[in-house]
Amino acid sequence: MNHRTLSAAICLAACGWAASAADFLVSSASDITAALVQAGPGDTLIMTDGVWTDEYIRFRDDGLPGNPITLRAQTPGGVVLNGSSKLEIGGDHLVVEGLRFEGGALTDGHVVRFQSSSTEATNSVLRDCAIIDYNPPSIGTRYFWVSLYGTNNTVENCRFENQNHSGVTVVVWGDWPNNHTIRNNHFVDRPVGPENGWETIRIGTSDFVNDSSETLVESNLFQRADGEIEVISNKTGNNVYRSNTFRECKATLTLRHGFSATVEGNFFFGEGASGSGGVRVIGPGHRIWNNYFEGLLGRTDGIIALEAGQPGAPNSGYEPVTDVIVAHNTFVDCN
Repeated sequence: MNHRTLSAAICLAACGWAASAADFLVSSASDITAALVQAGPGDTLIMTDGVWTDEYIRFRDDGLPGNPITLRAQTPGGVVLNGSSKLEIGGDHLVVEGLRFEGGALTDGHVVRFQSSSTEATNSVLRDCAIIDYNPPSIGTRYFWVSLYGTNNTVENCRFENQNHSGVTVVVWGDWPNNHTIRNNHFVDRPVGPENGWETIRIGTSDFVNDSSETLVESNLFQRADGEIEVISNKTGNNVYRSNTFRECKATLTLRHGFSATVEGNFFFGEGASGSGGVRVIGPGHRIWNNYFEGLLGRTDGIIALEAGQPGAPNSGYEPVTDVIVAHNTFVDCN
């Protein structure tokens, strides 16, 4: 088969999927499992509006580029998941849209996980969703709101509000590199926790300081995302933090581990919040430029604070700051 014939066959296959796309109306997690037996690329599973309680959804299948399989609310925000409801996404080219997790709680694990059983998600999207007040009775109960596994996944246009228990709001786990995107989300009202481990975003752990994630975090709004000293905890290499806005956050964007992060075009507004800070820098190769800092109180003894570090530090330690460029940043009325 020559290249022209092959291209035509691919086009016809893609057009065939689009032309035969089907909708499946589902009203429970078991309905979703049953519909996935029949669904194919380009198809949509439509969750009926209403309250879904204690539903364990396993969205596991494979779409195609340009023809994902979609799981969406009948109307955006019209599906409210509560109780112990949670969602797993496993497979290639899957899209989840318009769901609202509110008022529920887990005992451990993940509210939304980009992995189902041993199947990780790739090229998949969580979009236009919300997780609000999904809190257990004890603030010490630790679980994660969104956990990114696999590669090339996206969390966008979502709202994460009032997480008041232990556990990271959005966390990136291996494989490395994973090339995830976290963009256009609103993180709001994360109260100060009593201990470490209350980050809003964390990329990696101390075990992976020498690995590259290549995750992009851009155009998010962090508002009163206090949690702990690290509103964002960077723990892998080659991540980009771009065009985000931080308002009234009693925390810093912390390059805690890893290497060669880019922090550019972000806006930090203290707005009178005690403990407000800018960027905390640890490790080699970072680029911090074209950021705007206003009204910050310098939680880490500086607005951009470069740690001295420890030569020969262990993975859990503080690597010296080397080959770091800080340029073209603006500071207004900072303490």
